Amino acid sequence: MVVRVEAISRNDTVHAYWRTIADEFESRRAGTTIEIMHRPGGRYQVELMSILGSEHPPDILYTWGGGHLNALREAGFARDLTQQMSDGWALEFKPGALQNYTHDGRIHGVPMHMSLVSLYVNTAVLDRAEISLDRMETWDGFLAVVDELRSRDITPVAIGGSEIWPFSLYFGSLAQQIGGRRVFESALSGEGQGFQAPAFVQAGQELARLGALDPFQRGFVDMDDGEAVEMVARGEAAMVLTGNWRLEKMRWSWPGGETAMRAQMRRLDFPQVQGSVPSNGPVETFGGADGFAVNSAAPEVAIDFLRVLTGRDVQSRMAEIAADVPSVSGSDLNVADPELGRVANTLLQSGYHQLYYDQALGPVAGDVLNDAALRVATGTLSASDAAMTIDAAWDDVLAGVATGGQPGSVAAE
Repeated sequence: MVVRVEAISRNDTVHAYWRTIADEFESRRAGTTIEIMHRPGGRYQVELMSILGSEHPPDILYTWGGGHLNALREAGFARDLTQQMSDGWALEFKPGALQNYTHDGRIHGVPMHMSLVSLYVNTAVLDRAEISLDRMETWDGFLAVVDELRSRDITPVAIGGSEIWPFSLYFGSLAQQIGGRRVFESALSGEGQGFQAPAFVQAGQELARLGALDPFQRGFVDMDDGEAVEMVARGEAAMVLTGNWRLEKMRWSWPGGETAMRAQMRRLDFPQVQGSVPSNGPVETFGGADGFAVNSAAPEVAIDFLRVLTGRDVQSRMAEIAADVPSVSGSDLNVADPELGRVANTLLQSGYHQLYYDQALGPVAGDVLNDAALRVATGTLSASDAAMTIDAAWDDVLAGVATGGQPGSVAAE
């Protein structure tokens, strides 16, 4: 029996480690063969429908949770795992991770790792401009630093414009600051003003303020997120907004290696927007909770392998070789890297982990949101029109659900 796994990774060390796991599993399950395909994230999104429609579709497939998982579920490609996880398996995971794999009280996937969106800064670049980090604690301070860096002919911010979604990290982080959990959940439910609520309009306005400062590198529309991170590592740009999954790329690219990176790189929380929703409760974080779904037609042994693949030992090792923050409770204690450990500690304190907006909305409305964020940042769409566009796209998704349609067609990937 063959179990086919579709995963996302460009890390050869990860590939070799997973092959070892698969070989060990095969040795305990006579007659079982594990086939693992690793693809870059961009390729996976583009090729997903052809993968699922192939003669031999995957039994275990990568998902970002949220709306992406819901689209897989509605299309029949994400099995209900509630019964299998009721024996205590579900209790192994952090609630903030598992929430993005639960729909109407039913679990349809397994989280593998978490990520946190942060501002990564090359302090050597700021030192050349005699700028201190504490100036960027607030959004207005951050914008002032961007303006000052540009006036000194230093690229303030690197961004992977060719992938489009990096712009939504700014929009989502701003909206999270301004409106918090409540405003997004209301919009997701189709309540009130939806995505035309003042918090989303203001988030767009603040993103437009940033875009008006010409903050990004020349040719940013032709670069991906990895190339943007490399620019910051080489000191060609001061900072980049990205996730902890890029820490490995930074280590590989930083002149002087890991020692120099630890001395010069700093991770900052997203700048605080003046007048944003005060936090009177647990920390709210913004990022990802990536994992896997099991094809409805997959054999039972696929679930057994997924349980091994997402287990504590594997997740602890992935923290070492891929800068992953484990979704399993307690594995944070095994994170040896200081910077990744700080990310893990922040996520551990989080009472609510907001999934990236585009992934929460699913492939159709999520693409609309990404495009709107890009256009706002580049000055070709107003904040109010962006909010209206996103709201209309989400209304269409909700209308499709109400009439028995799918909440975001997987085909749009």
